[in-house]
Amino acid sequence: LSGLLEGVLHRIMSFLDSRQAVRTCVLSRRWRDLWRSVPRVHADICDLIPDRIIDVEGEKAKMVVFNSFINRLLERRDPTASIETFFFRCCIPDEDDDGSADANRWISYGLQKNAWFLEVVVQLNSLELDRSVFNSIYLRRIAFGNVFMDQGFFKQLQMGCPALERFDLDGCIVADDEISSNTLKVFDLRYY
Repeated sequence: LSGLLEGVLHRIMSFLDSRQAVRTCVLSRRWRDLWRSVPRVHADICDLIPDRIIDVEGEKAKMVVFNSFINRLLERRDPTASIETFFFRCCIPDEDDDGSADANRWISYGLQKNAWFLEVVVQLNSLELDRSVFNSIYLRRIAFGNVFMDQGFFKQLQMGCPALERFDLDGCIVADDEISSNTLKVFDLRYY
């Protein structure tokens, strides 16, 4: 495998979640830093920490471990490497928790790295999105689960993300009174 071109290795590694991709660094010297430039970030709290504890205190402990992992992952990525798809599933145990600040920082990072597909799924409490981070000429698709979009969010999307073509919302709270876009081709809104 080590004889393959870096692009081919990145394609193979793109099928792994981020934790698995990082673990490939032990395979050989050639693989030591390959994970740092994989064009797909896939971090899922459910994969990282098995769901053995269901209470709120357990969720807080899981979130601390997950936050530490994803913060270190993003810090150690190659700063020149772009991201094509960026997915994370996190947990926000309390409404007053710093989880929203962390998650918004991760979204900002993904958009700064030219992600064309952003998927964010949140468990327990909703993630309150910081609409100011949504500035990307590359972003074409968004999928959100259990996020809160405040007044002016869609206006920011229209101005800041001119290439956006698909927007999927699942169990999200939309507090914006105007939803419009000149570029969207698919808008899927599900609420249970």
